[in-house]
Amino acid sequence: MGFCGYQRLDYGDQSIEIVSQAESHRHELYKRSDDSPENLDFVGIFSHSLEVREADGGSHSPNESELKLQKDYELLNEEKAAST
Repeated sequence: MGFCGYQRLDYGDQSIEIVSQAESHRHELYKRSDDSPENLDFVGIFSHSLEVREADGGSHSPNESELKLQKDYELLNEEKAAST
């Protein structure tokens, strides 16, 4: 899954939304060491927060979803054009 702001996962008759937001700072993630409980092992770095929401039961019509995708695509192309 890419971090592009909004993802919707449909499974059976249920749906969830996963919303990502870039954090202003990167965060390091550690876990307790298997060898020694007082030591921590580095696991990784993350720079986004994820929020999982129960979807609203499919109130997004295909037209709304298509418009959002088109808007996101246009914004991405504008950002690419501005960076070159």
